Amino acid sequence: MNATDTPRLIVPAIGAACAGGFCLGHVFVDALPYAIIVAPKAEGRQDVIAWNKSLKRVDGALSYFDGLANTRAMAAAGSELAKWAQGLRLGGFNDWHIPSRQDLLVVRGNVAAAGPLFGDNGAEAFESKWYWSSTQNEFNDDYAWIQLFGYGDQDSLRKSTEYRAFVVRREPIR
Repeated sequence: MNATDTPRLIVPAIGAACAGGFCLGHVFVDALPYAIIVAPKAEGRQDVIAWNKSLKRVDGALSYFDGLANTRAMAAAGSELAKWAQGLRLGGFNDWHIPSRQDLLVVRGNVAAAGPLFGDNGAEAFESKWYWSSTQNEFNDDYAWIQLFGYGDQDSLRKSTEYRAFVVRREPIR
């Protein structure tokens, strides 16, 4: 096989509109490439909401990488945040979910490269605030991971506290 026989990957540019939202990252899952798609701000963000009112452990929401599985486990445990995410039908897609801890790091790291649409005054800009991940803290059942979109810090805080949230989906890169 030579280079002309190899299938080409069409990698969406950071900040490009695609697959129901905007590409704000690239990750590998089981050695396969995916784009992290962030939903449009108007439909895919919550101003303030608790991760879950219950502080009980949610065993299926411990993945640092699989936000979809985490979100499903959160919804099964009664999380209004996860139920909101699962109920979204945006851009013809219904697999929106709360980003995992890793996804938040990737998205936050790419916001500056995403262009003016995501800049300080851009229509899709993230506020310099804390946003929920779908990843529960593995050492403290009362806490889940959050991401600051100002300085880029991550921390874990009590799940019953209200912070911002947004949804993502993963799209295979072919």
